[in-house]
Amino acid sequence: MLSGFRARSYLVLLAIAVIASLTLAACNIESDSPTSDAEVSDDTDQPTEVAEPTEADPATEPTPEPTPEEPAATGSERLQDLNVELELFAEGFISPTDMVPATDGTDRLFVVSRIGTIHVIENGEPREELFLDHRERVEHHMVEQGMLSMALHPDFAENGYFYVYYISDGEEDSFISRFEVSDDGQFAVPESETVILEVEQPHYSHNGGNIKFGPDGYLYIGLGDGEDPGDPHEHSQNPNTLLGSILRIDVDAEDPYGIPEDNPFVGTDEGRDEVWAYGLRNPWRFSFDAQTGDMYMVDVGQWAVEEVNLQRADSPGGENYGWPIMEGDTCWEAEECDREGLVMPVATYDNPEQGCAVIGGYTYHGELSPELTGIYLFSDWCSANIWGLVFDDGEWTKEILYQADMMVNAFGTDHNGELYVLDFEEGGGIYRIVTS
Repeated sequence: MLSGFRARSYLVLLAIAVIASLTLAACNIESDSPTSDAEVSDDTDQPTEVAEPTEADPATEPTPEPTPEEPAATGSERLQDLNVELELFAEGFISPTDMVPATDGTDRLFVVSRIGTIHVIENGEPREELFLDHRERVEHHMVEQGMLSMALHPDFAENGYFYVYYISDGEEDSFISRFEVSDDGQFAVPESETVILEVEQPHYSHNGGNIKFGPDGYLYIGLGDGEDPGDPHEHSQNPNTLLGSILRIDVDAEDPYGIPEDNPFVGTDEGRDEVWAYGLRNPWRFSFDAQTGDMYMVDVGQWAVEEVNLQRADSPGGENYGWPIMEGDTCWEAEECDREGLVMPVATYDNPEQGCAVIGGYTYHGELSPELTGIYLFSDWCSANIWGLVFDDGEWTKEILYQADMMVNAFGTDHNGELYVLDFEEGGGIYRIVTS
């Protein structure tokens, strides 16, 4: 009797299991079926539609071909692709020798004239009134004499100090003098002149004449050898004289000036404390790259070679640029010479084939012509060629970018880093350098 009960129980459980299995299968078929008869297909060969994945499977995606990068233009290609022009900016000056922007928040540009005056360009127009008239103290009868440059004290906006380099009337020596501005800042006060440094000149030529404050706040002064051809009194190779040198002084340390402690000859008998570099014939213009602090310095040659020199911002000073052992990268009046310890120029050109006297300029960091960025521009007194010079892939490359119809005497800059060339000829035009 127990066996029969177990058999019947087994059959009942088996029946329940079969019914549950059939019910579950029916539910699965219903949930996977189309929602309407219209969507049912009788084509058994039709492939089942599969929803596209939301993200691509990287294992199945083809690897894209890398886009080839354009090779960077070489320095030579950059220069050759430039199309440089000159735009007249202002005119009517007498033999302009320098142009510097005010640093007191105004848009004024100061234009130095060789005859001993300083003009102001304000709101793009030359002002009628002179900023400074110092003609009675300036000797300018010979072409390399006169008022030759101007530099504003780093704190000009607060103290109103500025400095000029001029050849003095009577003594015909080099004077570096400090002036102050009027209470309203509109004019210089002639009676405020304080002579900072006087250097005796043995000759009317090779006066150098450039002054600039460096990134370190010290005043740099360029002096030529002050001599007839060949430096017969050997000034340039003698750093115990100030001639044929770049000087570096501290106008804030003492009265009239102090010596930076890290000048190369301080504490030695090998050279004057003021001397920063030497071996120069006539460094007619140097400038500091506004981005790197490097100093570009040109030196006018004697008969055959004009040169551009570079002093890196981290230089300790003391460089010997070679004159008169060498003229540019060539031995002076000799087939062989001892070049040990001499710094070679980074660029040269032949005189008189491409000019007669190199005119130093600036490295461009303006906004109007970005194609010029980082290029050093310089020119020549006679040919008026305007060169671009750039360092690329371990080499210096220069190209003539423009030949001006004027006598280029100097370059200038404005508040935005735009560059200008100053025409020494009658009319004294100032032209802005642009690209097109």
